[in-house]
Amino acid sequence: EDKNKLIDHTVYARLKGAESEKSREMLKNTQTQLFDSVEEAINAAVIGVRKNA
Repeated sequence: EDKNKLIDHTVYARLKGAESEKSREMLKNTQTQLFDSVEEAINAAVIGVRKNA
């Protein structure tokens, strides 16, 4: 187990705004799943929870 991780769970996020491209670049090699809309992020999170239940 990698003890340097801050979050050990998949994160579902929607990024928007002036710094979104920089944020996407910073998060590209993480477990973070990025989406363009809130609806897409919510749907993916619900599906993820159902898979792990």
